[in-house]
Amino acid sequence: MTTSVMFSRSLLLKHCLSSNSPFSSASRCLVPSRSVFRCFSNAADDTKLEGQSQEPTSTVKVLYDGECNICVHEVSVLKRLARQRPVLFVDISTPDFRADRFEGVTYEMAMKEMHVIAANGKVLVQADAIREMYRACGLGWVAAFTELPVLEKVCNYLYTQFAVYRLRAALDRCESGVSCSIKLKHLKDKLRSPQN
Repeated sequence: MTTSVMFSRSLLLKHCLSSNSPFSSASRCLVPSRSVFRCFSNAADDTKLEGQSQEPTSTVKVLYDGECNICVHEVSVLKRLARQRPVLFVDISTPDFRADRFEGVTYEMAMKEMHVIAANGKVLVQADAIREMYRACGLGWVAAFTELPVLEKVCNYLYTQFAVYRLRAALDRCESGVSCSIKLKHLKDKLRSPQN
């Protein structure tokens, strides 16, 4: 794939998701694996995807931390891309998040590393989870790019470093007195107790 095609995709994606774009609020951008691009109107309601009790069995479930600004920003972009796709974005910081509804993935597990539950029920973690999330949202070309032989190990390593940093930053924020959920306070007490 040429550099100009990749650059064109990047510009199109940025344009479609920008607030000034006529495609921004009620549209979806698809960026297929070749140089064919389509933006089309879609007024689907995101709340249908967020209701944890309404997901069909073939839904990909993306578990994310609603107290993480980076995570929330990325999820907001992905929600726009994933409209009318069977993707459920689940905020693990809410009081009603329960592990028994998500293949046994606990709040602590999801805080330590990214978890995505594939449509077949398989739980994916770390960089593999991110790749599955991108594929489910129509960004399979991004996932494929990170799986290139030269890049895969690098991307996997960078993800693990980010996961450690993100958890530490969340615990530090909570410890400093910034408002955080009861769940995060309990996790902080558990992970930073003198016994650990």
